[in-house]
Amino acid sequence: MNKARSLLLLTALLGGAVVRVEAQTPAPVPPCAAAPKDGAALLASRKAPLANKDALTTLNAPLGTLEFAAIHEAGHVVAAKAIGLSVTRAMIFQRSKPGVGVYWKGTTQLRGGTRGMAVAKLGGHFAERFLDDRTNKVIVPSFLDVISNRNIISESDVITQADLGADSLQTAQHKTYRALAGNVAMLSHVYNQLRTRHVYP
Repeated sequence: MNKARSLLLLTALLGGAVVRVEAQTPAPVPPCAAAPKDGAALLASRKAPLANKDALTTLNAPLGTLEFAAIHEAGHVVAAKAIGLSVTRAMIFQRSKPGVGVYWKGTTQLRGGTRGMAVAKLGGHFAERFLDDRTNKVIVPSFLDVISNRNIISESDVITQADLGADSLQTAQHKTYRALAGNVAMLSHVYNQLRTRHVYP
């Protein structure tokens, strides 16, 4: 990986504007040797400007299968709702790319400012471990299993200090896990709707 790609990526939340980052080339997750508290998210080293509550934030999923895109966006939806953010729309769709073929992507649009945004962002990545690979059914994994997820993370899901607020990354991880595990019925419902209808609500 060259030096430019090794830099931490920063998602800027611009007041009154739509933030739309297409993650065609997702950023890598830190190595498995990282301490558990570093978990599955990348933490940008700079502070992003705060957005007002009417600003629209768009979170995009990495490339994947239908089920992967559906559970990822469902995780964003459930985590965001758990911290009081408004979900404007979540959807998944097919794209194609030379050398990759046909794949699924997703996007979730949220309103409500930046407070708790770290939980909403982590929700997608964490939810990937809530889907059983063999049955494609929603389950409740252990916290350690969730934070050991080494899948790629999209640029829009990179965590900034502004997203964390007064929380540590480890605190945000625990909040995210509780938000998903405590609302597993909703997670399953949103996942199934996205998988079959490709849009929520």
